[in-house]
Amino acid sequence: DGDGEAEAVLVDATIIRCVLVPAVMILCGRANWWLPDWLSRALPHLEVEGRRRAEQPREPVEVHSAQPGTR
Repeated sequence: DGDGEAEAVLVDATIIRCVLVPAVMILCGRANWWLPDWLSRALPHLEVEGRRRAEQPREPVEVHSAQPGTR
């Protein structure tokens, strides 16, 4: 029957994911977010918030003021 599977899913969802994982993360502290140097060098450096792009000098942009009624 599926009772054993349902019980396993319930235990996994409640005890493991809601109790044990956060507790272990608190115990490990900053070690949770540690990335090995070799992996850091192998991965591409992505700027999620666009800081690197904002730091680049911008090229001047010509601004044309439109006259009323023209395109």
